[in-house]
Amino acid sequence: MAFLTIIEDDETFEYSPTDPTTGERLESVFIVRILPHELLKTLRRAHTKRVFENHQQVDRVDDIALGQAIIDYSLVNWRGIKSGRTDEDLPCTADLKTKLPEVVKADIIRVCAGKESAEVARTDQEKKLLKPILNLKATNFGT
Repeated sequence: MAFLTIIEDDETFEYSPTDPTTGERLESVFIVRILPHELLKTLRRAHTKRVFENHQQVDRVDDIALGQAIIDYSLVNWRGIKSGRTDEDLPCTADLKTKLPEVVKADIIRVCAGKESAEVARTDQEKKLLKPILNLKATNFGT
């Protein structure tokens, strides 16, 4: 029997993105944590400026800086991230976090700040139990 898992704000969990060509999980593992809603609001305020546009003041969010702040908070550590030159494992530093591929950063933001956080944080065992049910559901409804 599978149970739902709630991840507390201060807990970490492991996440491996999928290879877009094969659909299989990559060997690289990211240790991430959920971004609390209040912190997201604080980060958004910190990266928002009031600017004049068409004779009106509007809020302009610096999406790049906000995304980097989310990555910096949410990405706690990693395994299996290698140097392209030496093939050695790289440490998880703020500077190296910025060098991750954009698709990986977007995926981490989706996982940690999005509404799918709880689903992604499930263990592989729970996903294996749910897979036949999800496949059956997709087959029956044509989705």
